[in-house]
Amino acid sequence: MFTTDSGWARWLRNLRIVALLLLGMPAMLHAQAVSDPASGVAAALEAELNALMNPENPLIQGERIAWPERLHEFYTRRSFRLAWTDPVVAQQLRKALADSYADGLDPADYHTAVLTDLAIKTAAPAATDVLRAQNDILMTDAVLRLAYHLSFGKVDAESFDAQWNYGRVMANRDVSQEIEDAIASRSVYQRVEALKPTHPLYVRLRGELAHYREVAAAGGWPAVASGPTLKPGANDPRIVALRAR
Repeated sequence: MFTTDSGWARWLRNLRIVALLLLGMPAMLHAQAVSDPASGVAAALEAELNALMNPENPLIQGERIAWPERLHEFYTRRSFRLAWTDPVVAQQLRKALADSYADGLDPADYHTAVLTDLAIKTAAPAATDVLRAQNDILMTDAVLRLAYHLSFGKVDAESFDAQWNYGRVMANRDVSQEIEDAIASRSVYQRVEALKPTHPLYVRLRGELAHYREVAAAGGWPAVASGPTLKPGANDPRIVALRAR
């Protein structure tokens, strides 16, 4: 018989401890994953961004991504952490995207319909890491697109110049850091507004756009009745309607 102080007894006791640790390891790993949900989201973010690097399929939720490389750089620098977790900042971005309509831009270009849907889905307790990662990537792509269009303009590439929209770069600017600063200072909306041109011609054009949209919403211009061609010096009751128009 061995005493409790013998080497064999200690060896057997250590062996039992090792066996217990091995048996409990899966539970420990599961508990660690549950207690650190950020690791799951980070893995999902990295996987989505790596998939976007395939030039043949740069899509998320059916939406085309403009700059996969810049997005990958942005999230790599932040160790694949979600960027738009602050509800105030996220709402600022959604407002900036919607308000682009007043500048003659189309909010649909900035994934607004999908982002509205994802805002509801990602708020649910059952939201998956993949869904949260996709939502975050689309929000970052949206702000990049909007910032670019406000800086350089947006035209119909097919009828004008295929390189007009995405052929120029923001030289000497750390765009990733600018987004980080805007998020950290909770000033995303103000930063986007600051990108808009302040030239008097642009400001007046923006005002006229709003005016013409009001006219359209009210039913359009007053109709001028048909009849003989109006010529200088003519006396016709339709001249009143023509003058009003």
